[in-house]
Amino acid sequence: MRSLESMINKLSPLGVYNLNKGSIVYAELAAFAVGLDSLRDTLDTLLKEAFIETAEDFGIENTERLVGNVREDLPLEKRREMLTERLSFGAGDFTLKGFERLMKLMGVEGRVEEYPKEQRLVLNLTEDVYSLPEREWILSQAKVLLPAHLNWDVVFWGFDWSESDAHNNTFLSIDSKGYTWEKIDYLV
Repeated sequence: MRSLESMINKLSPLGVYNLNKGSIVYAELAAFAVGLDSLRDTLDTLLKEAFIETAEDFGIENTERLVGNVREDLPLEKRREMLTERLSFGAGDFTLKGFERLMKLMGVEGRVEEYPKEQRLVLNLTEDVYSLPEREWILSQAKVLLPAHLNWDVVFWGFDWSESDAHNNTFLSIDSKGYTWEKIDYLV
């Protein structure tokens, strides 16, 4: 029920006011109702955007900013799923299964390889080809989410030398940029 109807329904039993269309009281109530309806619509939007399951716009974006990057490239349902998983990740999840879940919540497919003697994990993402911005995002999320005491590597695959040749990259042109091997691996 909109504000004008609500106010008229509540005031009519009193019988004190002329609530007919065209009356001064009706005009005042209609003016108040415009402001109240606008406020109600804003509050409804805020309430909807406050929860991951109902958010569709700025609620999803703001929550993504809190936990990482905004992922406008993904469908809304995938973004909701990733946020729900990410926000449910706890201290007890730092196991092999937890790290596999971590990859899922980052939205990447692959497998986790564990090397306990070296205290090292390898996130092997060789199933898909990731673009440079996707690789940089995956690395930034891994830095945030993986425990600081572990050494870890992310292995990307899918490099095609013809792609490098198409950019006229030679060993000297890549070497002149002063990249480390790690940087070259992630750039390629």
